[in-house]
Amino acid sequence: LTGALITGDSVKYSLARMVDWRLGKTTLALAPSDRYFRAELARELSGDSVSSVVPLLRTKGNLTNPKENLYLNQVNVVGIDQNFSMIWDEMPETPDIFQIREDEAVISANVAERLTLRPGDAVILKIPDEGFAPSNAPFVSDQPEMKIRRFSISAIASDQHGGRFSLNNNQNAPFN
Repeated sequence: LTGALITGDSVKYSLARMVDWRLGKTTLALAPSDRYFRAELARELSGDSVSSVVPLLRTKGNLTNPKENLYLNQVNVVGIDQNFSMIWDEMPETPDIFQIREDEAVISANVAERLTLRPGDAVILKIPDEGFAPSNAPFVSDQPEMKIRRFSISAIASDQHGGRFSLNNNQNAPFN
């Protein structure tokens, strides 16, 4: 009986820690799968409530380490602004890694490990060029055009500081 209680308590703690790693301080999320919202909507909602609202853009893409010729398909691409750091507890050993320039990217630790990347390395990101028409419209091509962009890795996000961010209910570490 004691073993079962200890195991149950351990599992409960582990699951709660994974939720914290995945969501940070997020309490509510508006995450449609078929449309985008204006970033200004977050500012408008912040002004009308006592909570902070953090805008972000989520899509899927392919990431390549051109130096090692390694790639990952279906990585989570999260477009952020300076407010994204409000979701995470401050990490005294790490400065605010989410204050990045337009040509920089922050990657999760598991992406860094899989693609053998370090800060300062270059990556190539390919994302679908999403238009205004739904992808299942009859006049939309089956082969989506891809936007390709090169980024310099500015930092590697740890699991507990945004590296495992995901709005999906999944225990696997996402490739962010």
